[in-house]
Amino acid sequence: PKYINSPETMVYHKSHTLFALNIAKKSKSKRYILCEGYMDVIAMHEAGFDTAVCACGTALTAEQAKLLSEYADEVVLSYDSDEAGQKATERSLGIMANTPMRVSVLSYQGAKDPDEFIKKYGRERFEMLLNGTANPTEFQLKKAKAKYDLRSDDGRLSYIREAIGILTERGVSPTARDVYAGRIAEQTGIDKKAVLVQLESAVRGAGRRARRKEQNELSRQGIAADIRVPYDRGGEAALGAASAARQLVAAMLQDAGTIPYIRERLN
Repeated sequence: PKYINSPETMVYHKSHTLFALNIAKKSKSKRYILCEGYMDVIAMHEAGFDTAVCACGTALTAEQAKLLSEYADEVVLSYDSDEAGQKATERSLGIMANTPMRVSVLSYQGAKDPDEFIKKYGRERFEMLLNGTANPTEFQLKKAKAKYDLRSDDGRLSYIREAIGILTERGVSPTARDVYAGRIAEQTGIDKKAVLVQLESAVRGAGRRARRKEQNELSRQGIAADIRVPYDRGGEAALGAASAARQLVAAMLQDAGTIPYIRERLN
């Protein structure tokens, strides 16, 4: 077999372990290369890229990403170029977004994986690719663009809609949004101002949804902004109590005559 997974024990958990980290952590470089499998990692090390690692027998986990962040300042995702590799890249980007590491995505053509690319084109060419890696936003926009026929109106509108969804995610700065809006305008033939107006509206909507989500989460914890509810309540009970408290505050603000009535009944 290509490899055999060691069984899990009380001291060995695949989801908490990175293959070749014991070697990579000795490197002076803080830029790590995250590969899809063991053989890619071995090929990278043979070619002199001594910070290559991969998840041990699992898809990347939050625990593995946290472990990696203890050694790496930057991570380059170097997964296979097939559909499975692209899906793994997207999933890993989501996990890496919760770490302090800078993340970029390696994009290559003419080979199905890094091992084949190095054998076909050589180490120097692969290093050039590494130094020109795309950031996560670039990767997602490029993937979105490939899905649509930009020669049709429907294709252009669908691409703009998906691209704007990508640009409203956290971590995309206002300056970057402006740059990408210009590029989207050029690609689709749509006026940049129109793209920016739609983008700004989407950013405001995303902000409102994020605040609502945060408030709901606080309510479930029994906090609900500044209103604390009894600790013996949780879930919907806490949410209901928090909502009632807010309504009482609103009633007192609208009609001061309700204050004595409420004060008699609540401490």
